[in-house]
Amino acid sequence: MQPVSFKCFYCGNPINADLQPHVIARIEHNYKGGGSRESVRAFHPSCFDKFEGYGGRPFNPDTDYEALEVEQVTP
Repeated sequence: MQPVSFKCFYCGNPINADLQPHVIARIEHNYKGGGSRESVRAFHPSCFDKFEGYGGRPFNPDTDYEALEVEQVTP
């Protein structure tokens, strides 16, 4: 899996993929107005824990997210 970018999907801060442990996840976005899509996103490990615990991103309550595939990366 290759993420869209190496900015954390949860907090928006950069991830140094060559030096920092990180999580790559294939995410399903389910929009409350209808429709869905999938994307591959990068996370800091602690941010992914928050993402999973909250069930998505608290600043985007109109979308439900589900992690379909998760890969822990340790450089």
